[in-house]
Amino acid sequence: RLPIQYGVPVRLEAQVELGPQVTLEDLRVLGGLGLEKETVKAWLQTNKGQPLSAQKTIALEQQIVEIYEEAGFLDVEAELITTRDSIRNHANVDMRVTPGQPVQLRSIVIRGNHRTKRHVVEREVTLEVGQPVAPSRLADTRSNLYNLDLFRLVSPDLVGDDLGSQDLLIRLQERPNILLEAGG
Repeated sequence: RLPIQYGVPVRLEAQVELGPQVTLEDLRVLGGLGLEKETVKAWLQTNKGQPLSAQKTIALEQQIVEIYEEAGFLDVEAELITTRDSIRNHANVDMRVTPGQPVQLRSIVIRGNHRTKRHVVEREVTLEVGQPVAPSRLADTRSNLYNLDLFRLVSPDLVGDDLGSQDLLIRLQERPNILLEAGG
C-alpha cells in the first residue's frame, strides 16, 4: 500500500437467520383520557393482522404523546408492553398512557423590547391567557417573532411554581437600527 494510507482492509460478513414472523393481533391503550381514540382506531385498521413493526408502534406512541401535549398535558408518559404468543406467532401490544396535570397559561410577560411596541409583540403570540399551553404554539410564537425581523434573539419560556398554570416569559433581544463597520 501507499505510505499515506493507514489500516488494514477488513471484510465483515454477517449471516441472518429469520425466525417466524409475528403478527399484530391487537393494540390496547391503558389509561389516558381517550384523546387518542381516533388515531389508534385508524392505526389499527392499517396494522392489525399485519407483521408487527416496532417502528410503526413507536411512531404511534409518539403521535399519542403529541396529542396530549397539544391538549396542554406537557408531562406525558407512554410505555409499550408487548405480549407474544410464540405458539401462534401473534402479539398483543398494551400502551400505558399517563398524562400529567394540564398546564394553562396564567400570563404573558415580555422583556427586552425597547424600541418595539408591546402590542406588536403580543399580536404575534399564538397562545391565549387561560388556555392550555401547547408546544406547537410556543414554536409558532417564536417563529412569528423571528419573522418580524426585528429581533436577534427570541426566547419564550414557561415559568412558575404551580404546575397547573404557568407564565409565558418572552425574552427578546432587538436588532440594532444601524450596523456600522470599520474598514481599513
